[in-house]
Amino acid sequence: MDRYRIEVARPAASPADAFLLGNGNLGVAVHGAPGTETLDLGLDTLWSGGPLHATPRRAPGLVEALRAAIVAGNSPRTEQLARAMQHPVPPTPALQQDGRRDSPQPLGSLRWGYAPDVADAPHGYSRVLDLSRAIATTRFGTGRRGTGQLDCFVSAPDHVLLADWMGAAHELVAPEFDCPHPCERQLRRRGGRIWLTVAGRAPVEAPADPSYARRATAVHYGTDAPDGEGRVPAGMAFALVVAVETTASGSRLVAAARDGFLGWQTNPIGDPGPLVRAARQQVDAALAMDSELLARRHVADHAALFDRVDLDLGAGDGAARDELAFHLGRSLLIASTRRTSSMPTSGSLWATTRSADTGDALERSGGGLAPLALDVVGLGELMDPVEQAAGELVTAGRATAANSYGFAGACVHGTPDIWRHGAPGEGPTDQANWPSALLGLIAPLYRHAEHGGDRGAALEAHRAAVEFVLDQLINGPDGALLPCPSTLPGSLCLGPDGRLAGVGAGSSFDLSLVRQSLEHYVELVGARPGSADAAMVARAHAALAGLAPLPVRAGRLRDWPRGRRPADGGAGLLRSLHGVFPGEGISRRRDPELFDAARRTFIARTGSHGDGAWGEGLVRRLGLAARLRLPDEAASVLDELVGGGSSASLLALRDAGADSDAGAGSDAGAGPRRLLPAAMALSWAMVELLVQVADGVVALLPTLPARWPDGRVAGVRVPGDHSIALSWRGGALREATVAARRDDVLALDLPRGEFTVRDAAGAAVDATRVGGSDPGRMLVSFPASRGQAYTVSAL
Repeated sequence: MDRYRIEVARPAASPADAFLLGNGNLGVAVHGAPGTETLDLGLDTLWSGGPLHATPRRAPGLVEALRAAIVAGNSPRTEQLARAMQHPVPPTPALQQDGRRDSPQPLGSLRWGYAPDVADAPHGYSRVLDLSRAIATTRFGTGRRGTGQLDCFVSAPDHVLLADWMGAAHELVAPEFDCPHPCERQLRRRGGRIWLTVAGRAPVEAPADPSYARRATAVHYGTDAPDGEGRVPAGMAFALVVAVETTASGSRLVAAARDGFLGWQTNPIGDPGPLVRAARQQVDAALAMDSELLARRHVADHAALFDRVDLDLGAGDGAARDELAFHLGRSLLIASTRRTSSMPTSGSLWATTRSADTGDALERSGGGLAPLALDVVGLGELMDPVEQAAGELVTAGRATAANSYGFAGACVHGTPDIWRHGAPGEGPTDQANWPSALLGLIAPLYRHAEHGGDRGAALEAHRAAVEFVLDQLINGPDGALLPCPSTLPGSLCLGPDGRLAGVGAGSSFDLSLVRQSLEHYVELVGARPGSADAAMVARAHAALAGLAPLPVRAGRLRDWPRGRRPADGGAGLLRSLHGVFPGEGISRRRDPELFDAARRTFIARTGSHGDGAWGEGLVRRLGLAARLRLPDEAASVLDELVGGGSSASLLALRDAGADSDAGAGSDAGAGPRRLLPAAMALSWAMVELLVQVADGVVALLPTLPARWPDGRVAGVRVPGDHSIALSWRGGALREATVAARRDDVLALDLPRGEFTVRDAAGAAVDATRVGGSDPGRMLVSFPASRGQAYTVSAL
């Protein structure tokens, strides 16, 4: 259907204009040039570096001295001690040391001349990404030879990339591969096919932010020979196998790639031989099937996930583009996340540079929004990689908590890499010393448990995080509990002495995360804690009772308790509003005064440059506008995300400071794909405009933008894994259906009006109006039975 098609009339002018495909393990960016296609390749676990085998301990008394300096308000001393906690990049690249963040690596760019004699400007050119089928098609006229098209997709069932040319026959052209890493290439013809085999190794070292490296060369490759098992301490091997053959309808390219990642605690494979053989087996298996069969298997697999949710916004001004962006976000989540893949990120599967962009890492502080989106858009079973990553980070984080702090539980700093390095890395103290990353990374597990997922995995992760939090808390000047040390990533603060420091006590961001984790832990334990939790639940309750409230002064929510303030005045910073979105600790029903303070703060900061000005931060702004019931601001953010400033493929906003021509082998900066995380998380924030949950109440059409006057949405999930479908016309709710997945009492927040509630048989349901609704809204409640559907209709 056209509603799911992104159509562009020219080839990609930059990586941001490319169409992205993936199967969770292999990612491909399709550029769409007629006659000679360029396919940028990436693997979800192809990273620089290697596992950590020993966590160094810090000098005794360092944390105590740091906390004392914070309490005393001695900012220079605080900075000195915070930097002393960091683990610098070691002088010898082969020595893996805790805290050194490595980065995802691009595999390279594959070029295939499938119709090499096509002119530069063929007639009737178009390229289309069909989101419902996850197939990118380039179609054009070839003069006297008629019309041809190239279909590209990445199959999850068959683990291959297929580029299928259906058009005039041409002599087979050997594919070319441009790799940013040292590698060996082998090209040969056999049995009517052309084979390309590439084997190489990723860097031993490519820091996530090369600007902090202490050596002139940030990217370093190893020359060590693999051991008897084919493994190396760092710098994993990779392999790519490509076959090109003639078909009845034209020709096709089939490719598979493998890397040497064996797990975060295991030395990776450094011998590419086994990887070449494994990739060759995948290609051979695919070559045994015709392209039509491969496509059917791929489309069925993708559609089984994609078809669960739908959004139709009609043809209003801007609505069609918004709708496409919603479906693109879901398609990217499916492309980036499968049961055998790593957790969903844009940075690994579609990496464009050998050193990751620091802005992207900062935007994803706290784990990013993409994992939180999965259950909401009906992709709950894709949470497996998130649960696995959280479990690994808890294990690694226990060593960090013990050795860096001397605390119980688990702790992770910043955005962890695939090797689960969680100690303070090297860099500005507000980012490198931020100790609360694990609290954000485990939040999706709690949300998943609310939707019927694994409560045991969520409880285990929260137990470890809360153990650390309870040791982290100290008494502030007024006796209330504050997390210390604490930072606000992206902002230095002015201490009581008026001097700069990145570390303090009780940033509003950390306070929100701490309260959220404590509350989630208590809820996961339930009313009858077992022996492993009984004592800690009591401590958690006491901590919640004594925790400092979020600071409000002059009617606005502040970033730090009294005595500290952001060096830039807090302009544009939105992380302090975490309790509104993506958290749920601040709501009008829970605390009207705090909610209003957050609303005023958001309005004051929304036009400033800060962590809500680009990428995933824009999605955070959209979610905040939704939760704060600001439809005009939501429409403004949508304009920024998917309006005229976005790329042709709706992937990302242009970044004025980036090199828009950086390709897969470039280190010029992540550039145009820096903002890709926004596309992956956008579908969730858009759902929040239509359906949102706070304090057990499901609000329907809470923040409907005027640009969406008519529409319908179906299949979105709310806690309890209940499925919601609703339609509206002229901005007014027409009908909503709730399919209950368990026995529950449903509370709905509806636009004020007259409604009936009926079950699937058409019988009236006794719905009770509840007081305490917002102006122009009303609350209704009714019991629901598992497996039954209930329809609310406007009269």
